[in-house]
Amino acid sequence: MKYELDREGYEEKVKEIKDDSTLEKIIKNLEKEKEILNRQVQDLSKRQPLQQHFSGKRIRIGIISDTHKGSLYANQNLEDSLINYFNKSKVDVVYHVGDLVDGEKMYRGHEYEIEIPGADAQVNHFVETFPKVNSKMYFIIGNHDRSFWKNAGVDVGKQIAEHRDDMEYLGQDQATIEISSNTKIMLIHPDGGTAYAVSYKSQKLIESFSGGEKPNIMLCGHFHKYDHIFYRNIHGFQVPTTCSQTPFMKRKPTPAIMGGLMLDVYTNKKGIDKLKIEYLPYYET
Repeated sequence: MKYELDREGYEEKVKEIKDDSTLEKIIKNLEKEKEILNRQVQDLSKRQPLQQHFSGKRIRIGIISDTHKGSLYANQNLEDSLINYFNKSKVDVVYHVGDLVDGEKMYRGHEYEIEIPGADAQVNHFVETFPKVNSKMYFIIGNHDRSFWKNAGVDVGKQIAEHRDDMEYLGQDQATIEISSNTKIMLIHPDGGTAYAVSYKSQKLIESFSGGEKPNIMLCGHFHKYDHIFYRNIHGFQVPTTCSQTPFMKRKPTPAIMGGLMLDVYTNKKGIDKLKIEYLPYYET
């Protein structure tokens, strides 16, 4: 039997084959990402909380995130203002929740948003221009920082900490810190885009914690938003950025909520007795 295929049918068949090929690539990429995530989860599960016990019932903490140094949209004045305020307020510690630098090749057109290209140049820029912290700043790295690890095997967090005696590197994506015998803070820098409801990402992250790994406070970077929820006995914060809205964010579209946080954590034998929150917003003119 002879089969005939008209031009329209032929083009449709070719399109189906191309679609199948694209789908196969997507599946392979998803499987690869799943393997990477599984390795990250296994690695994170092996990490022990950093014991960082402070004297006194009140622990004052300065919090900053997503500085994206090296980007055209980084804001040096806001960084200086926040760290100066933390220093004057005599915080016990500062936490940075990732994306210290802007990285490379994060999305199409990213190269046009970068003022200082290259891992070494961005590390040097951060080391030289990020303001001095009077106490000490502990930090994790995020997905933009990890782009240099992914593309060239360069761990920018390690390099930054080696050149700044006021900073200590806690690893990639997530770290847990025990600030008293019964109070833990988790720093986490997830992946993924912003949800329609701002609090949704915090809620889903908190739901993902098993009972034994639940922190008392979760500090979440990456989304460039500010939010505070109390859920499953966890105070969940999305930490604002110091970076202005980029063209990439405008295309989404999603706003950049800029600023920082300062927390006064009062502890007792049961955990957190009282939490005083000072949100430090920044408005561009």
